[in-house]
Amino acid sequence: MGMSTNVMGFREPDETWRKMKEVYDACKMANVDIPNEVDHFFNGEPPSDVGVEVDIENICEPWAPHDVAEGFKIEIDRIPDNVTHICFWNSW
Repeated sequence: MGMSTNVMGFREPDETWRKMKEVYDACKMANVDIPNEVDHFFNGEPPSDVGVEVDIENICEPWAPHDVAEGFKIEIDRIPDNVTHICFWNSW
Protein backbone atom coordinates (compact mmCIF):
# COMPACT_ATOMS: atom_id res chain seq x y z
CA MET A 1 0.00 0.00 0.00
CA GLY A 2 1.39 3.40 -0.97
CA MET A 3 1.27 6.66 0.88
CA SER A 4 0.64 10.09 -0.58
CA THR A 5 1.40 13.44 1.00
CA ASN A 6 -0.85 16.42 0.33
CA VAL A 7 -0.60 20.13 0.98
CA MET A 8 -3.28 22.83 1.06
CA GLY A 9 -3.39 26.47 2.07
CA PHE A 10 -6.17 27.86 4.22
CA ARG A 11 -7.64 31.30 4.76
CA GLU A 12 -8.86 31.60 8.36
CA PRO A 13 -12.41 32.78 9.01
CA ASP A 14 -12.61 36.58 8.98
CA GLU A 15 -15.43 39.13 8.82
CA THR A 16 -16.18 38.27 5.16
CA TRP A 17 -16.25 34.56 6.04
CA ARG A 18 -18.69 35.25 8.91
CA LYS A 19 -21.03 37.26 6.65
CA MET A 20 -20.94 34.59 3.94
CA LYS A 21 -21.66 31.91 6.56
CA GLU A 22 -24.65 33.89 7.80
CA VAL A 23 -26.05 33.94 4.26
CA TYR A 24 -25.26 30.23 3.82
CA ASP A 25 -26.97 29.30 7.11
CA ALA A 26 -30.02 31.48 6.36
CA CYS A 27 -30.45 29.84 2.95
CA LYS A 28 -30.16 26.37 4.46
CA MET A 29 -32.73 27.23 7.14
CA ALA A 30 -35.10 28.64 4.50
CA ASN A 31 -34.47 25.65 2.22
CA VAL A 32 -33.47 27.88 -0.71
CA ASP A 33 -30.52 27.66 -3.09
CA ILE A 34 -27.19 29.03 -1.92
CA PRO A 35 -26.26 32.10 -4.02
CA ASN A 36 -23.45 31.43 -6.52
CA GLU A 37 -21.19 34.03 -4.90
CA VAL A 38 -21.50 32.34 -1.50
CA ASP A 39 -21.11 28.85 -2.96
CA HIS A 40 -18.00 29.96 -4.87
CA PHE A 41 -16.55 31.61 -1.75
CA PHE A 42 -16.72 28.27 0.10
CA ASN A 43 -15.46 26.31 -2.95
CA GLY A 44 -18.76 24.48 -3.29
CA GLU A 45 -18.43 22.94 0.18
CA PRO A 46 -20.26 23.63 3.43
CA PRO A 47 -18.45 26.26 5.54
CA SER A 48 -15.72 24.85 7.78
CA ASP A 49 -14.56 26.41 11.04
CA VAL A 50 -11.00 25.77 9.83
CA GLY A 51 -11.52 28.34 7.08
CA VAL A 52 -11.54 28.23 3.31
CA GLU A 53 -9.17 26.07 1.29
CA VAL A 54 -6.80 27.94 -1.01
CA ASP A 55 -5.14 25.83 -3.70
CA ILE A 56 -1.37 26.33 -3.50
CA GLU A 57 -0.39 23.36 -5.67
CA ASN A 58 1.08 25.74 -8.27
CA ILE A 59 3.71 26.95 -5.75
CA CYS A 60 4.67 23.48 -4.49
CA GLU A 61 7.11 21.21 -6.20
CA PRO A 62 8.32 17.73 -5.32
CA TRP A 63 11.45 17.66 -3.21
CA ALA A 64 13.65 14.64 -2.50
CA PRO A 65 16.68 15.46 -0.34
CA HIS A 66 17.99 11.89 -0.72
CA ASP A 67 16.95 8.42 -1.95
CA VAL A 68 14.68 7.54 0.98
CA ALA A 69 12.85 10.84 1.53
CA GLU A 70 10.29 12.78 -0.45
CA GLY A 71 8.35 15.92 0.27
CA PHE A 72 7.43 19.35 -1.05
CA LYS A 73 9.30 22.58 -1.51
CA ILE A 74 7.15 25.70 -1.21
CA GLU A 75 8.28 29.08 -2.49
CA ILE A 76 7.37 31.32 0.44
CA ASP A 77 7.32 34.55 -1.56
CA ARG A 78 4.64 33.04 -3.85
CA ILE A 79 2.18 32.16 -1.05
CA PRO A 80 -1.01 34.18 -1.64
CA ASP A 81 -1.50 37.02 0.86
CA ASN A 82 -4.80 35.60 2.09
CA VAL A 83 -3.28 32.25 3.14
CA THR A 84 -3.00 32.19 6.93
CA HIS A 85 -1.79 28.61 7.35
CA ILE A 86 -0.63 25.62 5.35
CA CYS A 87 -1.62 22.06 6.20
CA PHE A 88 0.15 18.86 5.20
CA TRP A 89 -1.40 15.40 5.53
CA ASN A 90 -0.59 11.85 4.57
CA SER A 91 -3.11 9.33 3.28
CA TRP A 92 -2.87 5.65 2.58
